[in-house]
Amino acid sequence: FTRVRWRCLVIDEMQRVRGMTERHWEAVFTLRSQQRLLLIDAPLHNTFLELWTMVHFLIPGISRPYLHLPLKAPNDENQ
Repeated sequence: FTRVRWRCLVIDEMQRVRGMTERHWEAVFTLRSQQRLLLIDAPLHNTFLELWTMVHFLIPGISRPYLHLPLKAPNDENQ
């Protein structure tokens, strides 16, 4: 599967894949495609990790790895 460049990669019911292991996500992220779609039929839990995962899936390389992101939002004291 990783050798093929797919026309479109679709994850259906994105909200149900929270239980995927890191190994599963790595496999999904290595799939190459021209387009990527996420289908969601329920509200998200609005966690930053969930949002980051969706953006990272849709636009690979747009951001650094989640574990390298700052834990606190910048303010006058920690900028």
